[in-house]
Amino acid sequence: MKENPQKALDALILEGTKDEYPEEFWSKLIKYLPEDASPQLRRDFLYCINRLPKHVIIELGNALGQFLKDKLKSTIEFDYVLGWSVYDYIVEGILSSGENAFKSSIYDVDPGGKIVESSRRTLDHAISSP
Repeated sequence: MKENPQKALDALILEGTKDEYPEEFWSKLIKYLPEDASPQLRRDFLYCINRLPKHVIIELGNALGQFLKDKLKSTIEFDYVLGWSVYDYIVEGILSSGENAFKSSIYDVDPGGKIVESSRRTLDHAISSP
């Protein structure tokens, strides 16, 4: 993903033609898409996000939420109309999951496809945490 994001995106597009959207690989591409990616790659990536099925948007909610937090400004600066279109599509998709959209992710962590119960006995969850 990091070495050749265009090749990774092409592979994910090919999988999408088979109605398969591997969450692990989409999450990595979303996370590791370089800021200095070519304009064509950025545009292709944004168009692909806008065409993902809603159930995939819901599954990728955490990765896409982080993408919006970190890269919304640069995305809108890159392409104003497409950037806001992607924002609307992601938010609409996440909210379409109903009350599950607001389910806390504190408890479950998904490293490599395995659900692990997180401990709440950490500094991040302490009453007096920073």
